[in-house]
Amino acid sequence: MTRISFFVGPNGCGKTRRLVKVARSIGRWPERTAAVANTPFVRFERSSKNRKVFRVSPTGITKVVSENLRNFFDSDGRDTFDVSDLLEAIGFHPVVELEVKLSRIKDFDLGQITSDPFEVEAISSALDVLRPEGGGQFELSRYSDSFTRSLRGRNRILFKYIQELKRVKLVSFYSLIFHHRERGPQIFAELSSGEQTLISTFLFIRSALPDLGALFVDEPENSLHPEWQRRYLEMLHMALGYHEAKIYLATHSPVLVSGALSSYGNDVKVIRVDGDKEHLVEISRKSGPESVEEILWEAFETITPVSHFLSIELSRILQNLTDGRITRQEAEEEIARFKSRSYERTQQELLNRVTRNLEKFLPNA
Repeated sequence: MTRISFFVGPNGCGKTRRLVKVARSIGRWPERTAAVANTPFVRFERSSKNRKVFRVSPTGITKVVSENLRNFFDSDGRDTFDVSDLLEAIGFHPVVELEVKLSRIKDFDLGQITSDPFEVEAISSALDVLRPEGGGQFELSRYSDSFTRSLRGRNRILFKYIQELKRVKLVSFYSLIFHHRERGPQIFAELSSGEQTLISTFLFIRSALPDLGALFVDEPENSLHPEWQRRYLEMLHMALGYHEAKIYLATHSPVLVSGALSSYGNDVKVIRVDGDKEHLVEISRKSGPESVEEILWEAFETITPVSHFLSIELSRILQNLTDGRITRQEAEEEIARFKSRSYERTQQELLNRVTRNLEKFLPNA
């Protein structure tokens, strides 16, 4: 049984409506679901006790990140992935730093924040390190030995309670610093919209674990360059870890579909939507530009300007005509379908020439 379903088709075909309908039909207690809306128009139902909804926008991203800081790193042993894996996949070093500035308030009972004596000691130790300079930076990411494990464990506990420390005015300011391989250090607000979207989506999904039964994503390609689209399903699985949630997506992106088929093969099905009708699209499980062209045609009925796939399809039509498997009229109808979806002058001319010369490929011509 397939676990990843794509709803595809041209603009206005109803694929997002279909995604929302499926989300409503299976999003019932006790099964928990999560939905990611990458456009302002999708109408997922509001969040409830068994349904979480993330509406991607500057405000939504800020809210998700601030509410789910604790999910940045795997402190609960839920799986083997943390945000470092995602960062490496999108061009960053697996290092995140926490910059903190202290307020003037020094006396506060940390037991009001956490009752765990180990956590109280760790927070107190971190604040003692910061006080001489009034602030500083701590590394939060992966550890490599017992000494750094101890230090970063302390730092992560400080990070875990950073919002509470700010609320009680022990901390006046904090920010996360990311280290891009080419751009160098940047705070979260300076990252690209695509980077912010991927990181916040990762955090949102993590917040829905471990009881997530289904995940719904509308137009995930928004703000993502082609390489990230190709690897999008891999990134979702980094967030899901080993949790076997079903994944449903509505998309315009053949690159995203091609990447999923290449990585997950028979675990993927592609459903073309046309209003109230839908049908399963049969696409070969291969990778490369030819597969993208095939998906563009089979799922979206669009031909690329330089199309290897079109050449193969014309060869197939002409061979079938020569072998007598189709009539001339059937060949003309197939070519007309391609022509109606082509948007490039050279392709139009090629298709016209082939149509004019069909008689040369008739049996016994």
